[in-house]
Amino acid sequence: MQPNSEKYPSIVKYTDLWKQGQISKPVVFLVGGYAGTGKSTLVKKIENFFTNSNVLPTGIVRSILRGYISQESNPYLYSHTYDLHSLLDKKSPETQVTELYEKQVEPVSRSINQIIDFTSTEKQHWIIDGNPIFPGFIKNNDEVILFEFYLKVTDPDVHRKLLSGPTHNRKLDETQFHTARKLHDYTVDKATEHNKLIYEYNLAVEEALTFINQTLNKYLSKNYDEQ
Repeated sequence: MQPNSEKYPSIVKYTDLWKQGQISKPVVFLVGGYAGTGKSTLVKKIENFFTNSNVLPTGIVRSILRGYISQESNPYLYSHTYDLHSLLDKKSPETQVTELYEKQVEPVSRSINQIIDFTSTEKQHWIIDGNPIFPGFIKNNDEVILFEFYLKVTDPDVHRKLLSGPTHNRKLDETQFHTARKLHDYTVDKATEHNKLIYEYNLAVEEALTFINQTLNKYLSKNYDEQ
């Protein structure tokens, strides 16, 4: 499916120029936010519009890292995020589950930054999504057009339903859901602190594509006015 040329003209122009080999600066889309916030839906929409993109869920990156980082050195990398509370040390009651979350996220984020650097030299589009895309952990790279979005579900009851499907068939107990919401809210707070774009799950597609179109319009106006 091609983007609506009237609604997203700069997306159309950018992708056309890319196909013609007139643009070599690739786009990288990072879609962050806790599980159940609509990341997969947004990724599919972006992929429809940027058909030459490579798509990478961060869960794949985390699985690969387990082959190089032992469970003993980073047990958090081996845990579901909503089970991180079970790894809290009772001897250190001051430790928060959010600290363990960042320890899980950190090595994956380093890998994402490496992929962005790879993208800048290989001249490929990438769409990367997952909760390890975390505010403050991602480095900018001027050799790519980088988009960093975070999704949220404000209503806890809605979030509970979305966590159970349709992309994941799972059911969280009350303790797991409490942890999930704490990490969800922590991600949103950190995204706000770092002035990152945050979209409500049911508005994310429209708002993200509009922002992408606006950003590409500025890029094209600055570099390709004569096209």
